[in-house]
Amino acid sequence: MNHLAVDLEGAALYFEGARHGISTGAVHLIYRNPMTGKSMSQADIERTEKEISKSILDALTKL
Repeated sequence: MNHLAVDLEGAALYFEGARHGISTGAVHLIYRNPMTGKSMSQADIERTEKEISKSILDALTKL
């Protein structure tokens, strides 16, 4: 069905949305690279989460 997700929760969200004819979406913040071991600082994670939250709310209010 051409589904693409980076985790099981996202895959389930997309699958169930498609099954019920509902548009779905997800935002994923990947803050640690398991291949290199590099991670974002806690401050950067918190700042980015706030920016993402604001973007999601802005988008939802325009629907």
